[in-house]
Amino acid sequence: MRKTTLFLFAGLFGLLVRTGLSQSQPGDWPGYSGDFSSTRFSLLTEVTKANVSGLRRACSYETGETTSFQTGPIVVQGVLYFTTFDTTHAIDASTCALKWKYSRPGPEGGLGVN
Repeated sequence: MRKTTLFLFAGLFGLLVRTGLSQSQPGDWPGYSGDFSSTRFSLLTEVTKANVSGLRRACSYETGETTSFQTGPIVVQGVLYFTTFDTTHAIDASTCALKWKYSRPGPEGGLGVN
């Protein structure tokens, strides 16, 4: 089974951090559907059809786990949060550096899907 890795692409989450996307804080993507109105719409203008092919990986974060993501990533005040089977991770959205993680106690394994 492959280990779970989160890849952040230059121009994608970096822009999420720097631009105003929601009605919360500028640059936040606080929920699965984007803003609190669930518009699933990004105000990003830097990424266009003409330059999207030039996006490159900015950084990656290795979870060390062999499971699926349980949540869609969210970004709040420059921190990207996501949850795997039993662990919640908080990483710097610009550098992919781990800020903290919490693993809940419980049985090993599981279905590994939502």
